[in-house]
Amino acid sequence: MKKTSVYVFILIVCIANAYAISISPASISMDFTPNREEEFLFQTQSGIAADILVEGELAPYITVTQNTIAKNGQFMIKVSLPAMIEKPGENKAYISLMEMGKDGGMVSGIAVIRTPITLKVPYNGVYAQFDFKAPDLNINESVQFLVYISNLGNKGIEQAKATIAISDNT
Repeated sequence: MKKTSVYVFILIVCIANAYAISISPASISMDFTPNREEEFLFQTQSGIAADILVEGELAPYITVTQNTIAKNGQFMIKVSLPAMIEKPGENKAYISLMEMGKDGGMVSGIAVIRTPITLKVPYNGVYAQFDFKAPDLNINESVQFLVYISNLGNKGIEQAKATIAISDNT
């Protein structure tokens, strides 16, 4: 037997079955509403041994209400928002699944995967965020520029106006 064949054989014998841990949905995005309560169903592989962790600044508002991963690969969380959140902008929490290590004498790895929950809390007043799209074009060619306006504040934008000035060809 050649030396490389022996190494490959040993490698195959020593490697335990490797499974990737997954979680669905991949992310959740919510707009802040005072005292909002909502439940979310998560899916992973059934029968795996995994711990559910809740981390991040929104963790105090999230509880695991049902854990049937061992049976059908599902678990449920409940988000119970307060009347007010001080920090405007994006607030995050992470729902993590941590695969439990296997018992035995071999060294094993532990996989962790997490799903972000993003809560958009409005700023006080008008808070406009702009995005500008300009495709490449040639000389004497017409093009349509796009300006996107998002209001991240708690007061509505009544009027918006954009002026585009092209100063040179660069």
